[in-house]
Amino acid sequence: MLPLCSSGCADGPGPGTAPGGDAPDQQVFPEAFWGLDPLFWLHVKLFIADILALQRHPRGPVDDGSATIPCAHWQNVSPLLELGTLVRMSGKVGQWRDQWQITVYNIDAIDDLNTEMLHWLEILSLKRAVYDKPFVLPPAMQEKATELEQSLSVTDLADDVGKVGVARFDFDALDPSETNEAAFKQAIMQHVEDSGMTEFLYTAMRSSPEMENRAKKVLLYQVR
Repeated sequence: MLPLCSSGCADGPGPGTAPGGDAPDQQVFPEAFWGLDPLFWLHVKLFIADILALQRHPRGPVDDGSATIPCAHWQNVSPLLELGTLVRMSGKVGQWRDQWQITVYNIDAIDDLNTEMLHWLEILSLKRAVYDKPFVLPPAMQEKATELEQSLSVTDLADDVGKVGVARFDFDALDPSETNEAAFKQAIMQHVEDSGMTEFLYTAMRSSPEMENRAKKVLLYQVR
């Protein structure tokens, strides 16, 4: 996307352009104003300066005994491994096109077939000893966790709105538009339009006492 400049150029250097394409006397406007320039809506003719040559990268599924996950190697692999080879690899688990995959850092072939059986036994042991058990905080952290939970309780939010507690907050006396999330979103859009803001800023919402008060009421209504 090309920036709009004060000299009216969107597809090339204009008056006052310095050598090398730099224009110190040009003023670059925000994106919201780019559509005001008629040249912004024209089809610009370009030329090819360089051709990016893409290389094929090995990608295949690996079964670790619990599931099968695709693996991609973004570096040159030497030598290439055949499908069905027993391997040991290390990498980073991530998402690619809404699917989990492993980006491989190192991959080596394994000759000992017992390694696969031992790995499966290790997975079964981890499942019984770790994965199937619920998470429990250590005793040393339990006391601090209770204090933190109390400090972040909804009662503190109710005090900010001017009430003593959620149980004594009279939601029936409020207008439905004050506790409805959809109505709150509409109020945000109206506030942005009335304020003349060109972009949504979280800090601007926090600086408005009215919007902050409405947000707290919606939160209190959802967790009551």
